[in-house]
Amino acid sequence: MGGLFGDRLSYRHAQMLAVSLVAVMTAISLAAPPLISYDPAFGLLRWNALLQRAPFDATLRPDPADIARDIVSVASWWSPGQYLAPGVLTLSGLRLGTAIVAVAALSNLAALLGWIAVARTFDLGPGVALAAAALIASFRYASSAYGLYSGGEILLQGATPWIVLAAWRIPQATAGFAAALAFVAVIGGFMAKLNGLIITGAALAASGTLALYQLRRITPGMVGGAVGALAAAALVYAFWFAAKPVTHFGGGGEGFDAVRLLFALAAPWTAALSFQDLMVWLWQTPGRVVLPGDAAMVGLCLAPLAAVLAAAFAFDRNAPENERRLRRFALLTLAGFTGAMLVLYARNAPVPLSERHFRPVSMLLFLCLLAMALRPSTARALRYGVLALFGALALYGLASFSGRVISAQRQSADATSGTLQPAADAAALAAIRTAFAAEGRDALFYLGAPELVAVLPYNARMIVDAPALTTEAAIAAALYRGRVKGSLFVLVSNELPAAKVAALLRAFVDYDPAAWQKSVYDRATVYRQ
Repeated sequence: MGGLFGDRLSYRHAQMLAVSLVAVMTAISLAAPPLISYDPAFGLLRWNALLQRAPFDATLRPDPADIARDIVSVASWWSPGQYLAPGVLTLSGLRLGTAIVAVAALSNLAALLGWIAVARTFDLGPGVALAAAALIASFRYASSAYGLYSGGEILLQGATPWIVLAAWRIPQATAGFAAALAFVAVIGGFMAKLNGLIITGAALAASGTLALYQLRRITPGMVGGAVGALAAAALVYAFWFAAKPVTHFGGGGEGFDAVRLLFALAAPWTAALSFQDLMVWLWQTPGRVVLPGDAAMVGLCLAPLAAVLAAAFAFDRNAPENERRLRRFALLTLAGFTGAMLVLYARNAPVPLSERHFRPVSMLLFLCLLAMALRPSTARALRYGVLALFGALALYGLASFSGRVISAQRQSADATSGTLQPAADAAALAAIRTAFAAEGRDALFYLGAPELVAVLPYNARMIVDAPALTTEAAIAAALYRGRVKGSLFVLVSNELPAAKVAALLRAFVDYDPAAWQKSVYDRATVYRQ
C-alpha cells in the first residue's frame, strides 16, 4: 500500500491521526450540547431507577392505576450499556451532556484504533489504516454521535473491531484463553447493543469455519471459544431474556416481503458510509419528500449502489492473499449476520429498515473495498470512483457535524444537564425544578418529550412520554387514575396540537378538567393542579 502514500508511513501515524481527529471533534462538541434521542432517553429512566435502588435494569414509574404509588416494570428492549456508559460518568460530577460527548469520543476512538488494529492484523498496510481512520471519523454515524446520543449504536461501533479481532484470534488460542476471550466478546457485544449478540455470533462462526476449512481439524481454541460463547449466551438468556417480557423476536413489525429481503442484501454494502442517511436527507426530508416509502429508498437508492460495489468486489481478481483472508472472513460474517436478520424479519420482529442495524458487518466490507481502492494494481477508474464515493460521504458527514454545531448554538440548551431541549425553554424548566425543590417526591411531573428525562433530579417522580409521536386516540386511551399527595405538573411543547393537549389533560381522570392552572412560556406550557 506504500505506492500511493509513500514508504514512510506507519500504523502509528494512523493512530496519531485517530487521536487528533477525535480530540478536535470532541473539543468542538463540548461547546454544542447534545440531544438525547428516543430510545436512550427512556433508557435513562432505568439509570434513575438504579440510583433509587430499584432492581437492575428496571424502570420505577407511577402506576397508571394509581399514580400515587410507583411500580417496577421490566422489558428486554434495550441492553444496559446505553445508559450505564453516560450514567457512570455522571457519578464523577460530569453533566449528562458532557458525559454523552465523552461516550461518543471514547467510542469513536475505540472504533478508529480498533479498525487500525484490524488493518494491521490482516496486513493491509499503514496507508489503508490511515485512510480508514480519516474516513470513519468523518462518516455521519461517527460525527453525529457527538451531538445526537443514540445509545447502543455508537457503543457497538466502538466494540465491533475488537469483537472482530477476538473472533479472529480464538481458533489459534489455547482453550482457556479462547473461552475467556469468547465470553468477554459475547458479554461486551450484548452490553453495547442487543445487535452485538448477532455480530459476535456471526464473527465467531465465520472465524471458526475458516479455521476448520484451512486446518482440517478442530483446535483447542475452537472448543474453548465455543464453550465460552455458549456460557456467555446462557448467562444473558437466563438473566435477561428469560427474566423479562421478550419484545424483539416477533410481533409488531411489518412482516417479511421482497423489500426487506432486498434491503438485507443491499444495506451491508452501504451502511458503513451512512449512505441511507444522505438519501433520506435528499429525498425524504419532511416538506420535500420525493421518494416516499421504504420500497423506493431501497430499490432506487441503496440497491443500485450496493450492486455496483458488490460487482467491483466480486470481479476484482488482483487481491493478494492477505486481502482474500479478510474478504472470506467478511463474507462469512455477512452471511451469518444477514441470515439472522432475515429470521427476525420473517418472525415479524419490529426492526425498521435502517442501515444502522447492518453497520457492524458493513465495516468489514468497507475495509475490503478501501484496501482494493488503494491498491496500485486496481484499475484507475475503479479506484478513483470508489475513493470519490467515500470522500463524498465523508464530506457529507463533516458538513452534517458542522451544521449540527452551528444549529446547536441557536437552540434551547439546558444549562443544568448540558443537553439540548427543543421542546422546552429555560424558564419552563426552571419552573418545574423549583416545583420539585418545594414539593419533592410528593409532586408528579408529566414530561411531554423523551429528552426531558434529563432535566429533573433522578429521584423525581415523572412520567416521560412522546405525545408528539402518538395519535390523539392513543393519548386519550392511556388513562391515569388516582391523585398524588402534592401537585401534578404537565409540561408540553407549545407546538403540540391543542386537541392532543386536551386529550392528555383528560387522561388524568381523577383531576378536574376545568381546574388546571396554566403557565405559558416561550417554547412550552406547564399545567398544574
